[in-house]
Amino acid sequence: MFDLHILNLHYIPFFLLPVLNTLFYLHFLQLKKHSPQLSRLSRINIILPLILLPSCFIALPYAHMLATVVISIWLIIALASGITCLRKGYRPARYFVLAFIALIAPATLILPANVGLIPDLLDNSELVTLLGGTFDAILLALALADKINILSDENNNMVRNLHKSLEIASTDNLTKLKNRYAFDRDIKKKAELIRNNDCSNQAALFMIDLDGLKSINDQYGHASGDNLLCSFAKGLADLENEENKTYRIGGDEFTILTNKSNEKFLRNTLASLETNIRNNGFKEAGISYGVAYASEFNSLDEMIASADKRMYKFKTEKRQSRSEDKINIKYLNVQ
Repeated sequence: MFDLHILNLHYIPFFLLPVLNTLFYLHFLQLKKHSPQLSRLSRINIILPLILLPSCFIALPYAHMLATVVISIWLIIALASGITCLRKGYRPARYFVLAFIALIAPATLILPANVGLIPDLLDNSELVTLLGGTFDAILLALALADKINILSDENNNMVRNLHKSLEIASTDNLTKLKNRYAFDRDIKKKAELIRNNDCSNQAALFMIDLDGLKSINDQYGHASGDNLLCSFAKGLADLENEENKTYRIGGDEFTILTNKSNEKFLRNTLASLETNIRNNGFKEAGISYGVAYASEFNSLDEMIASADKRMYKFKTEKRQSRSEDKINIKYLNVQ
């Protein structure tokens, strides 16, 4: 090739082939994991060829035989490594083993003749070597493609498992609504809307408290309290869409992250939910809420604190209204 007839240089690739291929298969086969002994033994395929490489220049008559020795050792150790990994269930090793069989098949006829153990059995050993090398290259390419497919499948499984884990971590175990972790994550995505002008699509936050839960727990037990939470959560879950995100952030506290344009609809819906849970046997229960809008504040913390404050104000006003109603009823009965 290129009319290059310097025999010393021709032998260099023969000595380097075991070195480079061993560095490849140590990683490709994950040999240290599947067979630490063969991984350590494979070092001979790196050290011995490099030690004998100078023979190309200082002992050229012996380079042919020495190259044959290091290639023979490399083929045996590499094939043994591939078979071992294949037996341990490492799928890409199947093409690797076939690739080395494609090399060893002609090598068993050519290498012994190189060192004078048998007479030459082939008229054109170079052509047979090239054919074996070609099949080896094709099969190694298939081995790499197989490994890429496996890595892709593993990556997809990891992504699916990660999404599943994130979903579990973001879901309230009792009500199946998104939890406080999900709320903190999602509201940060609304941060860019905080300084928006007062417009219909600006972020709005409903902080909701489920009244009467403690009383129900004390009187009827926590199972009844859990039923109340789940009943209310189901009503909130029905509101979930691209614009309305519902969460249970702890205990009897819930929240809806939405747009201002949905405010009227959500107020009416919460009133209906309050009526429904009372009609379902939770007469002591009620719903208090406060609403805050992004344009009112300079930070998320201010927005959350304000919605919370307005919710407690709403709750206090409801409590005072009920107290006044009881006093009026008592007064009328006296009259």
